[in-house]
Amino acid sequence: MKFSQFGRVTLASVVSLALALGMTACTTAHTIAYLYVTGSKSNPGTINAYKIDSDSGALTPLPDQPFLSGGRNPVALVVSPNNGYVYVANHDDSNVVELAIGTDGKLYPQNIYNTVGSFPTSVAMDPSGKFVLVTFTYQPGYTTAQPGPGGIEVFPVKSDGSLGAPVANGSLSYFPVGMGPVGINVTRYNNLVYVVDQTDAQVVGYGLNDSTGQLSLLPGCTQTGVGPTTFNCYSAGTTPSSLVTSLDGRFAYVTDEAANQLIGYVINTDGSLTAMVNGPFSTGQFPVGVTIDPRSKFLYVANFNDNSVSSYAINESTGNPAAVAASSNSAVATGPTCVAIEPTLGIFLYTSNFQDNSVSAKQLDPHTGALINVQQAIYPASGQPTCAATVAAAAHPIQTITPATPN
Repeated sequence: MKFSQFGRVTLASVVSLALALGMTACTTAHTIAYLYVTGSKSNPGTINAYKIDSDSGALTPLPDQPFLSGGRNPVALVVSPNNGYVYVANHDDSNVVELAIGTDGKLYPQNIYNTVGSFPTSVAMDPSGKFVLVTFTYQPGYTTAQPGPGGIEVFPVKSDGSLGAPVANGSLSYFPVGMGPVGINVTRYNNLVYVVDQTDAQVVGYGLNDSTGQLSLLPGCTQTGVGPTTFNCYSAGTTPSSLVTSLDGRFAYVTDEAANQLIGYVINTDGSLTAMVNGPFSTGQFPVGVTIDPRSKFLYVANFNDNSVSSYAINESTGNPAAVAASSNSAVATGPTCVAIEPTLGIFLYTSNFQDNSVSAKQLDPHTGALINVQQAIYPASGQPTCAATVAAAAHPIQTITPATPN
């Protein structure tokens, strides 16, 4: 998420999670997954870590958590496809931190990598786990006092999870994008990369070479200029804020925080985007996070200003999202930022809640997509959570359905 959406925070001590020990908690039958939630308030930032109970979706904090994020203001994180590592983007220190995931779900710091550009905003990995892609706000030479376009660094991933030197783009060590990149997504098939340029109100699309890590613009995207460049790509409403693609690689969805809408696209065979005919689609107020369930049947949007999650059923043919009547706007705690679904059963959903230092838990109906509260609906987290990610516990497979004919 874009840092300025919440404003610069005063650095303070981490809120103690010891308070959580005095709260009623569900007894865990066994752990099916882990939830990691970044906390931005302290210096350095933190990562809250929880066990997810298989029966109820209840969260139990892991021993020794919260873990340190390795920098100030962690704003995004991604779990490697092999479930072995977490990579965290720390906005204010302009770095990416690699942490290993233990068999007990605990996080163990490994390496810190500085980005060539300043203020990273989002991070993603390709489905094979060969590359970590990081968007940053300003290319070298630009600052908050003299703003300019952003970029993407593509880090090769070594066999031990460490990152190599960024992939070269001619004389550059990054790939330019437009103004205000705040989100990045890599499709499960065909290695298509989509970046949300918030200031330019567009999505920039690239193809990712899965051998070299090179990025090349997709049809429908043009780049002009030498040095500072201008992009003209896929229009994305007024103030796009987050993006997700369906697991079958057929559809893409972008939240527009200023217009309170969800923009749907059909992903064409060449990777270009075509806006869905019946869109855009209404959301709650100030939508800033979006995810799709592991079966690619339902889509969920976190609405920051009205403290809710919007639920949609995805039409298998057209991709159009239809609001789920039973829970079209399901209440969560204050200021939800990211929304994540555990990958094992694919039925427990969690939001990181920035304004009241918490995580909300819901259970989704795998047939209708409707959301209901779990036994304990809200769990404490360290100061001002910004984003969330889940990983399957070692003994459990990830619950996904592979489409018969991906693009």
